[in-house]
Amino acid sequence: MDKAKIRDRFFMLKPGSVSLAGDDIFDRKIRIVENGLLKVLDYRGLGDYYREKRNQFAAGEFWGKVMRASGVIYGYTGDRWLLEKMRVAVDDILSLQGPDGEISTAPKELQPNGSGGADLWERKYVMLGLLEYYRVISYCDEE
Repeated sequence: MDKAKIRDRFFMLKPGSVSLAGDDIFDRKIRIVENGLLKVLDYRGLGDYYREKRNQFAAGEFWGKVMRASGVIYGYTGDRWLLEKMRVAVDDILSLQGPDGEISTAPKELQPNGSGGADLWERKYVMLGLLEYYRVISYCDEE
């Protein structure tokens, strides 16, 4: 057999295509996070740390952590409402970029060591959150 003709096949499952049994403890916990946190959380409020340059230690990391959780939960539930909330949050955070592309909670004069030394750490979480959103929209069927 000619190995050049063999191709690996990798694809993401469609959101909501896998389910843990309806009465399963994991499914219940996932639904608690989705409905009790992600659906009630003010995503724009998380962006306010960047918008207002609050310069508070590690506060900026939560935007990215919430986006990562939202992407994973969306992949499980397929809840289009959550996907839309992610899209709005991404549009918001991208609107907060500085002229050089930075997205930071620290005032320009304190970068990159602002926010009590957490500025670069927070930027990492913004990138991880943006990458999660990219993963979701790239590999999940949005139709």
